[in-house]
Amino acid sequence: MEQLIKDIICFMSTRDITIIAKDANSCEYDRFITIAMEILGWLKLEHKRTLWKQEKKYIRQKPLKLNFNYTWCNQIKDIVEKNDRFKQLFTIDGTSLDFSKTVTEEEKAEIRKYVYDNYKPFSIER
Repeated sequence: MEQLIKDIICFMSTRDITIIAKDANSCEYDRFITIAMEILGWLKLEHKRTLWKQEKKYIRQKPLKLNFNYTWCNQIKDIVEKNDRFKQLFTIDGTSLDFSKTVTEEEKAEIRKYVYDNYKPFSIER
């Protein structure tokens, strides 16, 4: 299991940016919340797609689409290019964030399932 994913989930509950980057100034805190939510939401959806495939629904895995008109998309591009932990796990090709070519299908499946089982986006209860 990739420790980075566990750290991102931990960051979402603690909001301690030093879990992700030892130099807290290297990530803008507010934007990293958005980045973390987008990555974890994408991975959770990817696991759902895996489940839908098992139900014989025609679904394929998709990368996370980025729109560089948004600041957080530019920041994630910068992080993936400069941060070794992110660079080992992810790659950006054009306007798409996806797993790095070095990540095996088994590792991808394990990461997707881990996020699906362990990441609970906050919700407002009525």
